[in-house]
Amino acid sequence: MLSACGADSSHNLSTGGTAPAPSIPPPAINHPPVLGGTPAESTTVDSSWQFLPFASDPDGDPMQFFVENAPPWTEFDAATGLLAGIPGEGDLRRYDDIRISVTDGVATTSLPPFSIEVLPQGSPGGSATLSWTPPSERVDGTPIGNLAGYRVLYGQSSGEYELAIQIDNPSITRYVVENLGPGDWFFAVTVRTADGLESAPSAEVSKRIES
Repeated sequence: MLSACGADSSHNLSTGGTAPAPSIPPPAINHPPVLGGTPAESTTVDSSWQFLPFASDPDGDPMQFFVENAPPWTEFDAATGLLAGIPGEGDLRRYDDIRISVTDGVATTSLPPFSIEVLPQGSPGGSATLSWTPPSERVDGTPIGNLAGYRVLYGQSSGEYELAIQIDNPSITRYVVENLGPGDWFFAVTVRTADGLESAPSAEVSKRIES
């Protein structure tokens, strides 16, 4: 017979069973960063060459980029993965086995190695001149605020833009894309705002480059 007498009697009751083990959550799974993009394979002396890969982390982890075998005439931004530069007369040659990678501190993802060939001025290659009007409002009708710049997207398949040129000056609304090989090329522009947002691509335009 159980007794209710005594202030501490309830503390001594036992059911004769075993207390369940504490629940331990499974370890968090880290997903590697996603990295994509295809750089232009050639440029000419005194012409700007640049490549900005597309990158994202499924877990939202901060990312850091690094490059191997970058040409000496280029500069690399470890925060964005932008590789860019302007070769001079002394840079005429092919630069092989360039590789851009990104890490979240645990996992690393790399692009396939690529090459850049620096050609003399006047080498064959087409160009396309793009121009656009800066937007003044967001999709919900609110003011867009301060612009940070644009990205010119282009490639040889409609709606699939493997190449990108980053423009960090919001006052620039015209850009000449150079060193385009023969065939059809498709172009679009996105807008970046000072608060870190980027728009969807603009309406697409295209141009055929003759051989």
